[in-house]
Amino acid sequence: MLSLRSHIIYIIDEQNVYQRQPYYNVALVLIAVLFVLVVLQIVVCAKRLLVKQIVSLLLYILIPFTMVILQVVFKPGIGLTNIGMAISLIIIFIVNNVKITIMESELNKKVLQQNMVLLNQNKVIA
Repeated sequence: MLSLRSHIIYIIDEQNVYQRQPYYNVALVLIAVLFVLVVLQIVVCAKRLLVKQIVSLLLYILIPFTMVILQVVFKPGIGLTNIGMAISLIIIFIVNNVKITIMESELNKKVLQQNMVLLNQNKVIA
């Protein structure tokens, strides 16, 4: 949004041509800092994370990085980094959603078992 008015990161000229501005590299550095923070988070929380979660977080780095390489090599004018980040976030969402669903299912089983025990105890008393 900032670049739309100030043209700091990119500009679209009168011929509708996208051109990167000098501060485009600052945006890439910010993305790299984000990746470093994700790696640090993985290292700090590795014992509490499932393998699937660690893989999904590593994919959050790997997929956009691959997109940057593809962007540089094949299509310099197309911003594939954000597409890669979106794909990675969808993967993280799916992995975490599956984990939450499994946890809810296990909790429901425990509650059902407890209810059955209580029901059986009530039958014995009656």
